[in-house]
Amino acid sequence: MTPLNTEERRSSFFLFLLFLTVSIVLVTIAAFFGMEVPSAQNKLMKQQLTVLQANQDSLEKFAIKVSETVAALDKMTKSGVENADYLNNRVSLNLTVLGRQFGVDTTSIRGKMFLDVTSSLQALQIAEQTLRKSGDNQKTIEDLTKKLADQTARADGLQRDADDLRSRLQK
Repeated sequence: MTPLNTEERRSSFFLFLLFLTVSIVLVTIAAFFGMEVPSAQNKLMKQQLTVLQANQDSLEKFAIKVSETVAALDKMTKSGVENADYLNNRVSLNLTVLGRQFGVDTTSIRGKMFLDVTSSLQALQIAEQTLRKSGDNQKTIEDLTKKLADQTARADGLQRDADDLRSRLQK
């Protein structure tokens, strides 16, 4: 017994095979692009992560240099510091390093922040130097005032002696 609709069965079978093949190809392509797109995004995210880590490292270096500079400025402020010139040179060196490493890009907000912090520290250094010099000037003024008082007392004593001598001579 042979079926009467053999041609219809055959065409339906081939249509089923065609539909199955197209479906498998579409699922395979979707799976491929589903893996390829995240792979490209993963590469991009890795690049961004590398840039962020580099920025974080440079910020940490900047913070360390700023902390060292502020510590040196604080030590320089204390009275009786014998190595103030050494500390001043160290502050100048740190400010130079900060300016070279971080003050290159002045167009971005980050570069402007680095420049502002560096210039503020330079202004603070100049103020510390002025303060230290004025402290030295104050000591000089005190010494000169003391000498002036001594010389004035001596001049008064000499004036009395001269008056005594004049009065003796007139007698």
